[in-house]
Amino acid sequence: TILSSDAYQRSWKPNETNQQDERNFSRMVVRRLPAEVVADAITQATASNTRVTAMTSSPTDRTIGPDILAKNNKKLTSLNYTLSVFGKPDRTENCDCERSNAPTLLQAVFTRNDPSLISMINGSDRRAKGWIAEVQEWYSGKTKPTNQANGNKRLKQLNDQRKKLLAKAPKKPRNTRDAKATQRYQLTIKKHREAVQVLNRNISKLKGGRSNGNLVKRQITALETDKLINETFLRTVSRMPSANELNMARADINSNQDKIGGVKDLLWTLLNTKEFLVNH
Repeated sequence: TILSSDAYQRSWKPNETNQQDERNFSRMVVRRLPAEVVADAITQATASNTRVTAMTSSPTDRTIGPDILAKNNKKLTSLNYTLSVFGKPDRTENCDCERSNAPTLLQAVFTRNDPSLISMINGSDRRAKGWIAEVQEWYSGKTKPTNQANGNKRLKQLNDQRKKLLAKAPKKPRNTRDAKATQRYQLTIKKHREAVQVLNRNISKLKGGRSNGNLVKRQITALETDKLINETFLRTVSRMPSANELNMARADINSNQDKIGGVKDLLWTLLNTKEFLVNH
């Protein structure tokens, strides 16, 4: 009944009769998001993929209020200041009437150049590196591919097995005239040597398949650029960019000598948009 009613199907866009109406829900009234939602959105938009995964599984890393870690470590930034900037009350009153959702100049300054926001974008904040730092490490070659990391882990396991096997090498019998003991020793030492040879071959294969350990920078191709642009939009405004937005973002990133710096600028820009900061 409600969905099929004329009142429900009216447009949210203002017209001549309801442009000044702020109380009767006759049109959409643009409101800034509450302080807690803004702080949480900024955190998730700038956090690394590893931390976002941790935030979905552990409530400990989702704290946005006063952070005891931030008090003990100057490199960690509490979100308590962010909450106060966007109108979270001090709870001196027994109601929510002291909360303010009105936009202020301080909020505009905060989203543009506040040190705590810049540190979150750069990834030098809180408990883990941010997304930009994560992307920077990947394309600089500091982050190893998954298969190489697994290969290193397997190599360590094989080396440990060989070390234990060599420590348990069969000992020659004291009585060399004992034919049976000598025969048992020869059979045992033969099997032991064969096992060591198998481990040595497997270790050689893994070492031969590994890279030389030098850091090789990964190229940011046109396809990779589009992927980074898409992820930046999804992290901030929860949608894919339009064709015009995609072309503008491509041009800005490609004109930047440091393409990761261009992606960081795009992230900062989207954090300052109305689409990110207000309900829609």
